[in-house]
Amino acid sequence: MLSAVRTGDAGVRMEGLTKAYGAAPVVDDVSVSIREGEVLCLVGPSGAGKSTLLGMMIGMVRPDAGSVWLGGVDVTRLPPERRNVGTVFQSFALFPHMSVFDNVAFGLRARRWKRDRIGQEVARHLEAVGISDLAQRRPGELSGGERQRVAFARALAINPQ
Repeated sequence: MLSAVRTGDAGVRMEGLTKAYGAAPVVDDVSVSIREGEVLCLVGPSGAGKSTLLGMMIGMVRPDAGSVWLGGVDVTRLPPERRNVGTVFQSFALFPHMSVFDNVAFGLRARRWKRDRIGQEVARHLEAVGISDLAQRRPGELSGGERQRVAFARALAINPQ
């Protein structure tokens, strides 16, 4: 079971987060503050609640109690797509039927960006992670490291908070 307390000015603030699956508590009254620009690593054994805590932060898991604040705004009840958070899943969650370019462009298209701006932004992020030459490949044609870079570029392309 995960339990922690951190304080300070927060870009991300989680207060009193609690989540149980059935009778088994996974996260119990956790409060964490992460200042803007700060990096936080969650380390612990399998089943400790790391993924559940992150899931509550990004909106994929609804807490039983507590609140999540991003940039001073309570987002506890907002769905993931309204939180402006970029996420790289452990499995990368790339769309296998889409090219690298289309995977990175996905969030921008969902936000109804104009086509030329999408092209510029995707190109910028592919260049930043060193895979511009792979834009037309599909995820199944990439190495694990290349897939990881696509997922990272996709998370950054939406300009997350």
